[in-house]
Amino acid sequence: MKSFCTYISLVLVGILLAGSGCTVQDAKDNAPETAVTFDPVLYATTKASVPGKYPDDQPFGVSAWEYNTGAAWTGEKAQPFLVNSRVSEQGVAWVPDLEVFWPGRKQLAFVAYSPYGAADYIDPVNGVTFASVDVTRNQTDLLYTEPATDLTVYTSGGMVSLAFHHALCSLSFSLRTSDDDVYDHVSVLSLSLEKIACVGTFRSLPAPGWTTEGNDGKLTFFQGQQPLDGESRAVGKTLWVIPQFAVARVVVRILLENSFIGTREESFVSAPLGIPLEPGRNYTFSLTCNPEFRSLKVDQLEKLQ
Repeated sequence: MKSFCTYISLVLVGILLAGSGCTVQDAKDNAPETAVTFDPVLYATTKASVPGKYPDDQPFGVSAWEYNTGAAWTGEKAQPFLVNSRVSEQGVAWVPDLEVFWPGRKQLAFVAYSPYGAADYIDPVNGVTFASVDVTRNQTDLLYTEPATDLTVYTSGGMVSLAFHHALCSLSFSLRTSDDDVYDHVSVLSLSLEKIACVGTFRSLPAPGWTTEGNDGKLTFFQGQQPLDGESRAVGKTLWVIPQFAVARVVVRILLENSFIGTREESFVSAPLGIPLEPGRNYTFSLTCNPEFRSLKVDQLEKLQ
């Protein structure tokens, strides 16, 4: 009798399992829903440096595409999963404004940019597109990520790690006058970088790069009046610049004051910089102005990581 009851119980369990469609094979697909979350960091430019902290108060945009598990991601065939979703920090996690969950039988690829709203397009073929960026009008620090591909809830643990790269580089200047006793006072009135590309379009795929629109732009780093002497001193602002091979020249306007020969303004122009400006780098140019020989010399170029 006992064996008969056991047999009946096993049959009933089998019927219940069959009715519910639950099998050992698809148990993984019916796992509890897991929300998609993110872990953003700033990319480290050198192996010795540690990743920088992503700004807590700066939401970013992310798009994602889904495709069959085991398949290679190709942008042309991927199906949208997230479309330019706004992601912000909420508590201990970075999450989309509208909560989304990992798909059971698909893997995902993610592409992101920062800050949210700065990208004109984000698609699986071109990646992130910043179109017709004009750094004379917009000094936003533009960031993007390379694709994070072939991710599932099981391989990622539910959290997507995103390493953001700088699309732009930054420039700043320090200036000093050469030693001479001809003038009582010397001041800088303006400092600019001329004959430089200030407008361009960036695309992150298939490889990150800029397409610039001419190289006749002008970036003004300082305008006002600042005393100069033999010590090298920072002049003006640090500005974001489109990466390019720079044939630009530095133009400085100087006020020269002498109690005997009077006061006059002079403009000094450097030789072309003639260097590549690389994305994610911070450049400081140290300049020397020699009023006697009417020269402006680039003494030193520091390329900080």
